[in-house]
Amino acid sequence: MTNRQLALYQHVLKLLTVITDNRNGRLDSARGSVPGILWFVLIIGGGITLGYPACFAASNLMAQILMTASLAALVALSLLLGLASTSRLLAIHISQRLHSTMHSSK
Repeated sequence: MTNRQLALYQHVLKLLTVITDNRNGRLDSARGSVPGILWFVLIIGGGITLGYPACFAASNLMAQILMTASLAALVALSLLLGLASTSRLLAIHISQRLHSTMHSSK
């Protein structure tokens, strides 16, 4: 195999890798699945929201503590969801920057 053929072969492999990566990215984005962290926050948040009015009838200290703790948990889960989506977006941004940097340097 000559040097020219070897260089052509390596270039074709690089292009095939890029095509495969792009296809896999499109397949991943086309799935349209909801991340597990979102399901977790939705289910727990829904339970807290639905269970919260039941505590209004009680006037003892334990019920007040339970209501305050449940709302604090709901706020914490919302913040967790925000952090999870932000870190995912940041990871996507970094990945795209690295990908564009690698291709511009070649």
